[in-house]
Parts: sequence; structure tokens; C-alpha cells
Amino acid sequence: MAGSLLIMIIISSMSSKRPVLPARSSTRRPGRAIASFARAFTQPLARPHAVRLVAACGAALLLSGCAGSPGQEAAESSAGTPQNVETAEPAELRAPKPRLAYTYEGGIRVLDAGTLESVADVELDGYNRISPAGDGRHVLVAAGDSFRVLDAGAWTERHGDHGHSYAAQPTLTAHAFAASKPGHVVRHAGRTVLFSDGSGKVESFESAALGELSEDGLPETVTYTAPEAHHGVAVELEDGKLLVTVGDEDARNAVALLAQAVGSGRKETGLERREILRSQRLPRCPW
Repeated sequence: MAGSLLIMIIISSMSSKRPVLPARSSTRRPGRAIASFARAFTQPLARPHAVRLVAACGAALLLSGCAGSPGQEAAESSAGTPQNVETAEPAELRAPKPRLAYTYEGGIRVLDAGTLESVADVELDGYNRISPAGDGRHVLVAAGDSFRVLDAGAWTERHGDHGHSYAAQPTLTAHAFAASKPGHVVRHAGRTVLFSDGSGKVESFESAALGELSEDGLPETVTYTAPEAHHGVAVELEDGKLLVTVGDEDARNAVALLAQAVGSGRKETGLERREILRSQRLPRCPW
């Protein structure tokens, strides 16, 4: 296997409650909050970085995604022909079977997380970053000029007090979010946020709305464009506010909290978000 391991993601088809964060210490010393925040990200880098995903429930899989804009449809068309496409119907399982995905120079491999046997090996030029999409089934691949969508092929549909688990052949789909120098992907409060380093565009969507891509296409998104392009990151808060870095091509120099976007959909730009506050105290990015 060529190249070094970049990131590993466990695709779990089991539903679960929202992860519980470690309890905060009752004693806080001034000036230590940022250091503690940074350690939570830097310590795991000493070993393979793994993330357990929560499967989308039945209701989430049935959510309708709105048709994309002309630019979005063009991105989907330019993504190319899907690889490793399986024409057979998904197989229903007696129990969930999590999968493990990792990237290496020249491709992405998907394994059975229980046996570590290879399920699929998707060829893709370059050394591409992968991130969980947030719905427990799909993976976002930062490749070229877009975030491409990889279907890991393992999910569970919830039906009241029980669920039905399925498995299918992993597929690098033709769906993609157009992006200039695709960068960080952040999942929070049921929203997935994409940051394009080359343009400063921030694009967010409801994580569960990825649903059945073959039927609905990409979900509707809300966009914001930073004043200057930079290697940044953004988080959409539960109330719709946006926390986003501020910087230029040389460095990040602040983080800003922006008000909710007016309305929804791709028409939203930086003009629709009012800046509430700004801070120049930034933790060092370990990546």
C-alpha cells in the first residue's frame, strides 16, 4: 500500500445518542482554556485518527434534498463516473456491521471494522483528506476542486423501537460540492460545514439530509464567503450563528461570531450575516 496513512474513519450503522463530552473541571485558571482546547485535538494525533460515526435513522434517510443550483449540478457532473458501483440491491443484515475507511496516496480503502477484511478499494489520484459527512453513512473526500461524496455502504434505518441494518458495495459517487482548495469539514449540532481555502466560501447543510443521494441529490446548503480567502475553519452553532476564522493567504488572525443567515439556500452570502463579535485570541491549529 503506497503512501502514509492520513485519516481513518469508522462507519457505524448503529444508532446512538449524541456523544457526551468530558466534564469540565470545576476549577479554572485564567489563560488555560485555549491550551486545554488545543490538547483535545493534538493528543490523538500520536496514533491513527479514528472517528465513530452515528448512523442516520429512518426519518433522516427519508428527508428530501432540494435540487442543486446550476453551479452545484455542474460540480456533480464534473465529478466523473462513480467507481465500484454495485448494481445489486443492498443486503439486509441481522445486526449492524461497522466499516472502516482510510485514505492513502492513490486511493481510499474500506474495510469491515470487525474483521479488517477489505470491502472495497477505490482508486483516486493524489493524497486526499477524508472526513465523516455526519450522517453515519457517507464520507466527504477533499479532492481536486470539490468535496466528493463516498458512500461507505453501511447504514441502519430506524423504525420506532427497532432498526433495519443494510450493507452495500462502497461507492465513490458522482455527487460533489464544488470547492476551491477544499479544506476542513466540521460537524456540529446536526449541521455539516465545508470550508474552501481557495475562495473563503463556507457551505453548510443538514447532515442527515444527505439521505438517499441517488434519489434526492445533494442537500440544500447555506453559504457565506469570508472577506479574504485563507486556510480556515467554520462551525455552525445550534441556533444558526456561524463561528468562522478571519485571515488572509498568509495567516489566520481572528475568529468572528456571525448572526444567523437571512432565509436559507445558496442565495445567502456574507452580506446576510452580521458580525456580532470578534476575538484575536486563537489556538494554534495542529494541522
